[in-house]
Amino acid sequence: MANTINNTSIVKKTNEETIIEALLKTDAATISFLSQQTGLSAATCGNILHELKERGEVMELEPSASTGGRKARQFTLNADSHLVLGISVKTEGGVHSIDVALADWHGDYIEKDSHFYDVINYDVIERLTDEWIRRFPNIKAIGMGVQGVVSHGIIGICDTEELCDIPMQERLEARHSVKVNVENEMHYALYGFYRDQQYSVPKTIAMAAFVKDNPPGARFVIDGRLVKGNTQFAGEISYIPFETTRKQQLEKLYSPDSFPELAVKMTSAMISIINPQAIAFIGELSKGLDMEQVYEACSAFVPKEHMPELILIDDIQPYYQKGLIAITLKSLRFPLHLAERELIS
Repeated sequence: MANTINNTSIVKKTNEETIIEALLKTDAATISFLSQQTGLSAATCGNILHELKERGEVMELEPSASTGGRKARQFTLNADSHLVLGISVKTEGGVHSIDVALADWHGDYIEKDSHFYDVINYDVIERLTDEWIRRFPNIKAIGMGVQGVVSHGIIGICDTEELCDIPMQERLEARHSVKVNVENEMHYALYGFYRDQQYSVPKTIAMAAFVKDNPPGARFVIDGRLVKGNTQFAGEISYIPFETTRKQQLEKLYSPDSFPELAVKMTSAMISIINPQAIAFIGELSKGLDMEQVYEACSAFVPKEHMPELILIDDIQPYYQKGLIAITLKSLRFPLHLAERELIS
């Protein structure tokens, strides 16, 4: 009996999610339209819309124009009923800052802000989220990006040292009773960049970062799926033993003579391991690279038929913000429904 109730609940939640996804793609929809789009019966669509309306997640509009019979009821998603908060924590050149973006259920921005601090620790994050949720109680999920390694919501190695070893996801979820997603910032940036390419079929691409005062790093999408690895350590290319320590790698980053060689070795390693269609380079140090020269140098190690397109991105922030909001919105989905849609879309 318990299993039957459980299965019924799962089916109902999945059907709700199907209706919501259909509504996210249109400004207004009739029950008949939703039935056609989702494959659910008109009765099921009607019952779900009634419940969503009762919860304030859907609004009923004026009936559609009549074509001879009864006017059809129209519904639209209440985008303000589910808000998400994106938090970007940065430490660059000794300057600590947090960029905040609030978006609605459609991913449209409502408000943005930036804050600078002498120190950023958990108390700062807690006070910040407290204030935003006080102002916007319909925040249902928080996404947070950091410059470091995050495993299962716990910040490990991090440029903002005061956040190291903090179980950020667990603490914020317990405090606010909302979904929380904490990731390395490049996961979000790569997600946003990949979506922006609008590939017609799943692709494999990489993003490599050469940033001042930081070891090199990379992130990967393989066959349309964001790959993080067992402990979300995938892409920490500064740990590849190129006969140098990580400290020596940092020294090479600042040498115009040795940096291009290091970049070529790391690029060649990524190509040979994941065989990407493209590699996007970000970070101020990447701007000193000549992509044509890097391509030719890598071709000495990798056969040209396997060489990817090398892309230099001047400003990663638009992709980062888009990816941060998109992944945070994705976290609102029902887990079983989400598992069916692992591909970035």
